[in-house]
Parts: sequence; C-alpha cells; structure tokens
Amino acid sequence: MFTSRAIGFITSPYKTTGEVPRGLGATHQADGILKLLPEFASGLTDIEGFSHLFVLWEFDRSQGFELLGTPPSDNRPHGVFATRSPYRPNPIALTVVELRSREGPSLQVRGVDMLDGTPILDLKPYVPYADAFPDAKAGWIDEIPFDFVRRRMSVVVRNGGNQNLLICKGAIEELLPLCSLADDNGALLGQLSMLRAGMFVQKVDNPQWHEAVSRAVSH
Repeated sequence: MFTSRAIGFITSPYKTTGEVPRGLGATHQADGILKLLPEFASGLTDIEGFSHLFVLWEFDRSQGFELLGTPPSDNRPHGVFATRSPYRPNPIALTVVELRSREGPSLQVRGVDMLDGTPILDLKPYVPYADAFPDAKAGWIDEIPFDFVRRRMSVVVRNGGNQNLLICKGAIEELLPLCSLADDNGALLGQLSMLRAGMFVQKVDNPQWHEAVSRAVSH
C-alpha cells in the first residue's frame, strides 16, 4: 500500500473552515493558486489546453471520521460514503476547478473550496465527454423531504435573500403548484423551469424573486 505525498500546496483566500461555503446549495467562485513543487513542474506539460481540472487534496486539518452523519442539506443521517463529509477514514477530497492560466509550476484556478496551505495529492484533466453524466441520479439528495426544503426557503426569506436556495427534484412536483399560486409575475416559476440535472441552485438577490418566494412559503 502506497503512502501519499504532497505534490504541491494550495493558496486560498480561506483561512478557517467557517469561511468556506458549505452544503449542497453552496457555490464556489473563489480564486486560488495550485503551487506544485519544482520537481513535479514538468508533469504540467500540455495542461493549458484543458478548461477544468480535478484536484485531489487532503483534509489535513480534519481529525477522525464518522461513518454516519447528518449533512447541513438534510435532516436525516447518511453514510460517509454517500456524502462529502470531511470526516472520512482516508481524508481525501476531490474538487473540480476552472483553469485560468499557468505560470511555471503555478496554476491560477477558480472554484477553490480548500483552506490555504492545503496539500495537493494529484491533478487530473476534466474531460467533458468522459466525465459528465447528465442523466446521473443524486440518490438521497433527490429525495430530501419537501417540508425540509420549505423550511430552507423560509430561512432564505428571513435573511433577506442573502443565502443560496437549493431546490431538489423530489420536491418540484409539490413546489410548482405553490409557485403558480403565489407568483403573479412568473418570476419564480420561470426560474424553476431552468432546473437541470435534478437540482437548481439560485442566488436569491432580487426583490421580485424574494417577493415570490415569500408568498410561496406563506401558503
């Protein structure tokens, strides 16, 4: 059995775990730098042609593991291998980032969700025709109870729309009638029509959307 070693380290704007957006509704747009150690720089040859990369990295500040846990996006416990919890038997994580540019052994990327100084274990190119599965199922994520989704909507409303809203496929049939009743201008219903791949994440940041969600959760 091999022993992993870092091929480089990540420069990230996140210094503590509390700063990293978490949960299934989180979006990751932060810029960062993947700095490879000099002895691995030649391994980056021809990487510039790829728009996205898989980054395998280590949860180096995570201690211990939990085989069952309740993620922030649900109120039911799930097995660690059915979630993206950092508390894993082998603390290995996987993130897809957008490659912006390369300067020698350093890669400028967007979409980091790691802490500053995180060890990089490996890089692999993201290949759309091999790595994208539009018909893939999302397991328990598609089955999140509608009551839980509705409570998340209420939280979004109470906080003035400054959070992300996650709407799952399993709740759409129950949610759409509410939207039809509550949405005079079609804003909410129009947004929901853009659902793709089983779930939709929308930043709630405009008055029309906020008003429509407020009326929907009041029913």
